[in-house]
Amino acid sequence: MKKTLLVLVLFFASFSLVFSGGFSLNEGSARAVGMGESFVAVADDLSALFYNPGGAAFFEGTGVLVGAFGIFPSVEFEGTNPYPGEGINETAVSQTFLIPNLYFGRKFGKRIFLGTGVSVPFGLGVKWDDKWSGRYITTNSEVQAIDITPTLAIKLSENIGIAASFIYRNSKLKNDQIIPFVNPFTFGVIDIAKLHLESKMSHGKGYRLGALFKFNKFNVGVSYSGKMTINYEGDANFTLISTGIPALDAMIASKFPASATGKTSLVFPAHISGGVSTTIFEGFLFTASVDYMKWSQYNELKIEFEDYPMFSKTVEKHYKDTYTFRFGVEKKLSDSFTVRAGYYYDQGAPELVSLGPDLPDSDKHGITFGMSYKVGKIIVDFGNSVVLFKEISTEGMNEDNFNGTYKSYAFISGLNLRFNF
Repeated sequence: MKKTLLVLVLFFASFSLVFSGGFSLNEGSARAVGMGESFVAVADDLSALFYNPGGAAFFEGTGVLVGAFGIFPSVEFEGTNPYPGEGINETAVSQTFLIPNLYFGRKFGKRIFLGTGVSVPFGLGVKWDDKWSGRYITTNSEVQAIDITPTLAIKLSENIGIAASFIYRNSKLKNDQIIPFVNPFTFGVIDIAKLHLESKMSHGKGYRLGALFKFNKFNVGVSYSGKMTINYEGDANFTLISTGIPALDAMIASKFPASATGKTSLVFPAHISGGVSTTIFEGFLFTASVDYMKWSQYNELKIEFEDYPMFSKTVEKHYKDTYTFRFGVEKKLSDSFTVRAGYYYDQGAPELVSLGPDLPDSDKHGITFGMSYKVGKIIVDFGNSVVLFKEISTEGMNEDNFNGTYKSYAFISGLNLRFNF
């Protein structure tokens, strides 16, 4: 028997829930994280390729920066009436995400720098138990994005550096959910299948521009990453769940294909960052910056079915542009040891109608700290942050009629090694 309308609608819904709501990552290096991720006007090591490639114009010699972050998120949900109802308290499955980074580059002559970075600008996910109350929306959502960024930077003068990076993004989407069915014998809702959706690795091309200006003991930096759209093709696989009623199981099995195929595209928004840093106080580096993410560019999601074009859909998405305000300080205690601290306030992107359990997002406070230790030509950087999300309620506005309150936090810890030759 051909695919049913129910299957197609559920497949469509699962694609629409995969992408995180404004959940970008700014963990480009441990040093920067220790300073509240306010690095656009500092940009004096190879992680400038992530934060502001204009700073790479002042880099001297040959260098490598390599490391990774561990991200440990936690999400709790409290239901409200009418569904899933008051008294429902659930916690997402504990997960750890590893976020690698790698940068290398070399100065040629006095003015030209060439380098490449590998970093993760978007990602994370949320996993829930297969029996939780929101299982018909999602039980596991993930988005993965890894950038490769070859960069050319030019030192125009002793005070001005500019750069351009080509961004080659590799991205993949995943989502699991449980499919419900109304038992024709009891008229109760039962679980009949688990849907696993996974896209192929897809690719997008974009750019990043940066500039760094130096005035005595002050730096001014600006960086801009353009909007990028990636097209995905995904396979949906269905695993049937026995109802315990052979006749009903046979009927359900006749209506489900082994798999289905669909296509979609996602918009990664434009991002601009600007800031100032100063060493006016001896031994200290102070920095402040503002990020602007144009999340409103992600305003719709188009779904296409190869075999059933009549079921292709366009879904409106409700995201707002966001600002992030960052502050950081670095203090050199000796030739070998440096300490850092920082803070940022980051606005959540989804409006309440689009706030859901796939990747709940809200306004958040980040408290950061870190340090470095130098041994010969090697510098070891540690950077940590505690991210406290504002408790947020859907206020009965969720488009899937799944309403409640989300409480989230995350701990992030990273390490980098810097080698300059």
